[in-house]
Amino acid sequence: MGWFVLSGFILALGYLFYARSGSKHYLSAKQVRQIQDLLERETLRIKAYRQEVIQRNRERGKTIPLEQVVIPLEKSKSRYKDDLKYVAAVERTIDELKRRYQRHIPVDEI
Repeated sequence: MGWFVLSGFILALGYLFYARSGSKHYLSAKQVRQIQDLLERETLRIKAYRQEVIQRNRERGKTIPLEQVVIPLEKSKSRYKDDLKYVAAVERTIDELKRRYQRHIPVDEI
């Protein structure tokens, strides 16, 4: 959820830059610092929210099904089949996940 908000914010910021790119007006150094500060504050807020969600779900004993992580990795192997290093790294990751977790991954280990 937090990443969705951050993505929307960055999209809006990108549109602002795009809309102004047709003219010769550029952001001042002060405006750039303000935007960087805003992005940093939002990033910290989202990280804190993420940790809060993880902590809350850890206390409840929530887990993520292993297949929910493995299936996208398997699909990415077919997309990048020409990159042998990538495919090998994905296979090692999948093997390690299956070795460490039988069916479910605790939320605090993601």
